Parts: sequence; structure tokens; C-alpha cells
Amino acid sequence: MNVDEDPEKLKEMLALTGGRQQVPVIVEGEKVTVGFVGEVSLRGGIPLFGGT
Repeated sequence: MNVDEDPEKLKEMLALTGGRQQVPVIVEGEKVTVGFVGEVSLRGGIPLFGGT
């Protein structure tokens, strides 16, 4: 999905990533994986590997 074309989806992505604009963002249930190195958090949580 292209979040540049859908402002609501961009807001959702930013909420899931703690404000980070990094892709890919993969959501599997409550698990959120951000970026190619696989930083993982629970939905709405803080990324585990050095994220802010």
C-alpha cells in the first residue's frame, strides 16, 4: 500500500512505528515488524532494537 496516496493509512503507519517513516511495516496480529532488519514490537509498543 502506498501511504503517500492515503493520509489515514500514513497516520496508522506512524502510530504503529512510533512516528518513524521506515518501510516495510508488516503487521501480523499484535506483532509489528519495521524495516528490513526486522525491528519488532507489539502493536502500539516501542521497537525493541534501538527504535525511538
